[in-house]
Amino acid sequence: MARRMDARKFISLTAALILTLVAAPATAAKRPPPTVEVDGPYIELHSGPGRGYPVFHTVERGGRVELLKRRTDWYRVRSGDVEGWVNRGDLDRMSGDAAALRSPRDVAMDDYVGRSVELGFATGDFDGDQVFTARAGYRLSDYFLTELALSEVSGTFSSTTLYHANLLVMPMPGWRVSPFFTLGVGRFKNDPKDVLVDDEEIDEWAANAGIGLRSYLTRRFLLRGDYRRYTVMVDDNNNQDFDEWSLGFSVFF
Repeated sequence: MARRMDARKFISLTAALILTLVAAPATAAKRPPPTVEVDGPYIELHSGPGRGYPVFHTVERGGRVELLKRRTDWYRVRSGDVEGWVNRGDLDRMSGDAAALRSPRDVAMDDYVGRSVELGFATGDFDGDQVFTARAGYRLSDYFLTELALSEVSGTFSSTTLYHANLLVMPMPGWRVSPFFTLGVGRFKNDPKDVLVDDEEIDEWAANAGIGLRSYLTRRFLLRGDYRRYTVMVDDNNNQDFDEWSLGFSVFF
């Protein structure tokens, strides 16, 4: 019982840590806005994010503007004490911070593709019972990610804890929504509840294989859905199979 409670506490703490890390950017100190310089003859500042808004100010060659905010293909900029909106196409006539001249979505996708560490939490169905999983992964290359996971299954007649190490294979790592395949091995520990006095505790090796989809959402969020088939090696002549479906999210760094 103590081991099961420890596993549940670990999963709860992992979920709390993920939420804390996600919220951290909102409270972090703000960086100064990027600044670019006008290379063309001039750029026009509109009063709103669209061609239908009137031009009320121009910034001539050599002038510097700060990029404050982006809305679709328009940027709100500041030049001295004047703020207005510039079309993304006008950025071709500017120079400065290379990252500032790119779409924020492109920059975010670069962060996603170049991630190294993932922390995740998921819940779902394990052969008819609810399962909670906490996991941590490290990307070996564009196509491979190693993962350690702890799962807790709370059933009507027994409770199960799984400790497993997995290898994820991602054939399309740069896709916003991408499939993956997984193989893993670990320990399967099943503790019958008191109502089943004749059942024995199972503590055996288990292998798993599965498929899934990963979807990059925004900022550092990643949505992930899994299907896995676990095979528990009870003895030489008896293996037990379990199906798991889960949905969860991860944060990446």
